[in-house]
This record gives sequence, C-alpha cells and structure tokens, in this order.
Amino acid sequence: MSNIHSQATKLTIDVPGEDAAIAPSERAPRIDGYDLARCLAFFGMVVVNYRFVMGGFRGTPDWLLSAMDVVTLRAAATFVMLAGVGMSLLWRSQRDAARPRSLSGLLRTTALVVLFAGSWVIADFYILESAAGRDVQFGPLAGMGQGGEVDADLAPLATRWLDYRSALTEGPVSMFLKVGMGVCGALLLTLVLLGRRGWGPRAVLLKRVVFLAAIGFVWLPLWGGDILRFYAIYLFAGVLILTLSWLWVIAAIVAVLTGAFWWLFQESGGIPAESFGASGNQWTLEAMGRELFLGGFHPVLPWVVFLFVGLLIGRIDTHSWRAKIGLLTLGLTLAVTGYAGAEPVRQWLRGESGPKIEHHVVDRELLVADASAAPPVAIKDAAKPAVAAVVVTWPDGFDREANSAFVSGTERLQSMLAPVGNFASRSLRIVEVERGSTPRRALVLTVSYGDEQPAPHDHKRQVESVQRRVQRWVRSERRARLESANEVDSSPRWPSAIGLFGIERRLVVMPDSAGGENESLRWDTHWIDTQSLLAPSVNARWAVLADPFGRKPGPGYMMTAIGVSMSVIALSLMLASFALLRRVLRPLVVAGQMALTLYVGHVVIGFYVLKWIERLRGENLIFIGFYTVVAWIAAVAFANWWRAHWRRGPLEAVMRWLTG
Repeated sequence: MSNIHSQATKLTIDVPGEDAAIAPSERAPRIDGYDLARCLAFFGMVVVNYRFVMGGFRGTPDWLLSAMDVVTLRAAATFVMLAGVGMSLLWRSQRDAARPRSLSGLLRTTALVVLFAGSWVIADFYILESAAGRDVQFGPLAGMGQGGEVDADLAPLATRWLDYRSALTEGPVSMFLKVGMGVCGALLLTLVLLGRRGWGPRAVLLKRVVFLAAIGFVWLPLWGGDILRFYAIYLFAGVLILTLSWLWVIAAIVAVLTGAFWWLFQESGGIPAESFGASGNQWTLEAMGRELFLGGFHPVLPWVVFLFVGLLIGRIDTHSWRAKIGLLTLGLTLAVTGYAGAEPVRQWLRGESGPKIEHHVVDRELLVADASAAPPVAIKDAAKPAVAAVVVTWPDGFDREANSAFVSGTERLQSMLAPVGNFASRSLRIVEVERGSTPRRALVLTVSYGDEQPAPHDHKRQVESVQRRVQRWVRSERRARLESANEVDSSPRWPSAIGLFGIERRLVVMPDSAGGENESLRWDTHWIDTQSLLAPSVNARWAVLADPFGRKPGPGYMMTAIGVSMSVIALSLMLASFALLRRVLRPLVVAGQMALTLYVGHVVIGFYVLKWIERLRGENLIFIGFYTVVAWIAAVAFANWWRAHWRRGPLEAVMRWLTG
C-alpha cells in the first residue's frame, strides 16, 4: 500500500508547495519523491538567502564555504523545475474532470482579482515614492548599508501612504492605475469564462499566476531577492505550452535559449548593466520589466526553460526505474560535461596559450620581459603604515606627466588595496608577459606574508576580494567611456595601455646549506584580462557566458543547472521508491508539501530574528552555518507539527481557497 501511496499521480501544481487534489472526488496522494526534492531545494534557498543577508560568501573554514557553495549551487532552478513537474501532473490528472460552476467559486475568483488590484495600487505607490527619491524599503533590511548599519525609517512610510491615499482621491488617476483597471477587468472575465469543463486546470493555473504576482510584488520591498513574482510569469508561460507534444516543448526550449543567449551576448558588448535597484528609479515599468525578463536574480529569459524541462519530466512514468535511471544519467551527463568542459572551452575561445592562473615553481618564470629596472618609488599616501602602503616600481625613462592617467589610476588602486587583506608587504610593478601570441603590458601586484611564512587559509579569498575590486573599477571605466563621448574626466582612470592585472604571491625561503642566499619563489599568480573587460571581443564575450559559475545565465550556467536539478529530482524519486527510506525521510517529505509557507516564513521570521539579535551583516561562516541548520530544522519540525493538525499549510490553504 505504501508503494501505491508514494507513486500515485499527484494532482497539484508546486509553486513551491501545495497539497491535495482539486476535485475532492478524485483526490490522489502526492508523489513523495518530488516533495523530498522540494524540501532539499528549500534547504538550499535557506542557505543562499541567509548567506546573502549576512555576507557569508568568504571567510573560513574553507570546507564550510565549499559545502555552502555546493548546497546553494542550483536550489532555485530545482524549485522552478519542480513547478513544471506539478503543472504537467495537474493537467494529466484533471483535464477531463467536471468542474461545475458555483456562486462560491465566483466569489473567490472575485476576491483573488481584488487582491491583485490592491497589489497594483501598492505598486503605484512604490512607483511614485521612488520617483520622488524616497526609500520604499521596509522590514529588517530597510536602510541597510554595506557596513551593517540599519536605519529603518518606517514611521514616515505610513505617513507617506496616507498622503498618497489623499492624492489618489483628490488628484487625477495615473496611467499605471488606468492600465491596472483594464488588466483586473480582463482577468476577472477570463477566469470566469475559463471555469467551464475542460479548462479547469488552466483556470487554476492562471489564478495562481495572479496570486503569486500579487504576493511577490507586494512584499518585494521586504526581500528584493524574492522569486515568487518570477514564478507568476513562469507559470503563465507554462500554461501556453502545457498541452503541446514533446517535440514542440523542446522546440520552445531551444527558441527561448537561443533568444536569451543572443540577448546576453549583445548585452555583454554594451554598457555593463547595473543590478536591480543599484541606482536610479527601480520602480518604473521599464526597470521592472528589465529586472523580470532580462537582468534580475531569476530572469524569465532564460529561466523559464527550467519550468519547460519540468513539464517534460512530469510526463515520465515514476513507476519505471528505467525512466528514473535515464533521467539521472541525462542529468549527470549535462552537469559533469558542463563543469569539466567549461575551462577548456573558455581557453579555446580566448585563443590564448597562457593559463588564467599560473602556479610557479623555482625554474619556471611567466614574466618574460621585466620592465621594472628602476628602484621602488612610493606614490601618494605612502605615509600610511607599512602593511597598508602599496609601493610602485616605475620603469626606466617612465614619463609620469605623459602617463598621467596611469599614475592617477595606480594611486586609485593603492587606495583601494590599502584596507584589503593582511599581507605583510605589497608592491606594484609594470611588466610584459607572454599572453597568447603577443607580449602584453601588465600591472602586477606582488604580495607577501613574510619570509618563510606560508599563505593562510583565507589567502584565496583575499585574492578574490582584490580581483573583484579591480573588475568593478575596470567595468565602471568601460561604462563611463561608453556613456560619454567626452574622455576628459578628473577621476582616476584605468590606464588603457595596461591589458592585464596580476596578483602574485612571493615566498622567501632560507637556503638549505650554510652560506647560500635566500631564494624568492613565485606562487599563485592570478590574472585578470582588463583589456577584455574594457573592449571585449566576440570570443571573450562567449567565454564569459560559458562560465558555469557566473551570475549571467549563459550556456555554461544553464547546462549545469539543468543537469544538477535533473539529478536531484531523479535521486529523490529513487530514494522515495524504497519503503524503509521513505519512512525515514517522511519528515522531509512533509516539509516539502509546505514549501510555500516555509519559503515565506524563513524570510519574514528569519530576517527579523537576525535583526533582533543584531547579526544581519558581517557574520562568520560558523554562525551562518549554525543559524541556517537551526532554521531549516525548525522549519521541518513546524511543518510536521502543523500537518499533524491540519491538512495543508497556512499559505497553501489560502492559495487553494482563492485559486480553486
């Protein structure tokens, strides 16, 4: 009986959690394997969200940092894929179910549209407030700066809302609200008309689009990393292709990926895009549309592909071990191929023989023509303590006036690097390196922790911090050049003649025999291709998109994300196929059935707890890991306690009542 229970067809759409069937007379149990995968994906979301608000992307111990990277690698993508699985199962189970009309259903549909209308009015308030230069953030993250200070100014928010309400009743209706009236009217009419036989599943899905869009936009100022508003668009796109054949769904996947990659390639050659809300008015229709479809944390193009793949996975026979093994094999093949082949493909695209990271040995030198023959000369601000100063070595005959841009840029770099790391010494020098077929001038930062002092555990993280600072600076320089034809700028500029930036660690060791000289070894030279960042070539732009670890969802990212998500789902289905493991994993399965409630709760409650204990930013990895595990265990315990008393989670029950 337990096997039948675990493998029966699920009659819900998982966004990210829902329970039971739509037609009570035909209710069937859920598929435990999908709920288990959803709980595991939820844990990954908890890790990445808490790391984000507590600044846990660097630090020690390294093993914990690596474990967090693995856990959070593709959690959101797995969630979206499971939503597609649920949509497919819902349609397959309920497409022929009779759905008689009733006054109660009409009232609930009307209530849903009223909820959406209210969210539209709140969005209009956000738009006007942002256009006036006021902060519309609220909650524990309101007013948070990079240093961890929190200046939440919530009382004026309520006052400004009263002012907006007065202006709304006394002044003209904005165009945004006029559009909203038309949208709400069209939604109500459409949902009522779709309530007939054969359109039941589509009506339910469209109602959930409205529900998720309303919640996602209303609480956006509480948590900018929210995924619910993206879910709404994913589901709407899924409804459009829900009944298509395998070939047509695959064609839709190819079309979306082609369009998305083309746009990413074009965007990579233009002005570097600011992240959502980084500057300007983010509450405009243009900014919101760009964030939703192109540049957000989970942009519709190409993230909707995860849902399309989920639609196909939902059509497989979960009773068949051949299907599950085939899904796992395909997932692992995509993931392993994407990760293993990324670096060779990127090197081939760059057309360079030199490695990106060079590990030096005693008899091997990457620097083929050293141009720093002159003695070191300290530049501006060299009066700082020795551990903070950066000393620059200029080449013989260097004309500082003729190279004023380079001088000012180096001074800027010195000020940037002064507070970074705990290096015992650091110096800058100009060299020529063999990079590809032509020598290129490079600026090399040489760091040392002292004679015979090995690098500490966080050396790699310190180097990455320096790299990020330089990359942000070079990208800002590129943006300034593209946005303005006037090259006259008083700010320190990155010298265009410098095509590479390197970070080299130098280790001085004592001789083995008496009377010998100290030996200076070079280790871990990390290179940044600044020339490519300033003026990226076609191959360089594709090389960036091939990175599976990059923020941009290019080919490398999508290939590995699809593979990892498939593998997690397949393994979860396999584990849930064994009665003993199913009993052991039952608490996680139950938690997966309440993923929507737990997702919202871990943000609302978890963030307020962090603010209350004053640990929102700058925390060490040990505390972040401890807090994440405790929060996840508490969420699983709450879900099991709640389900012992009620059939559905709180938000799942509300969504079911409103949507069908």
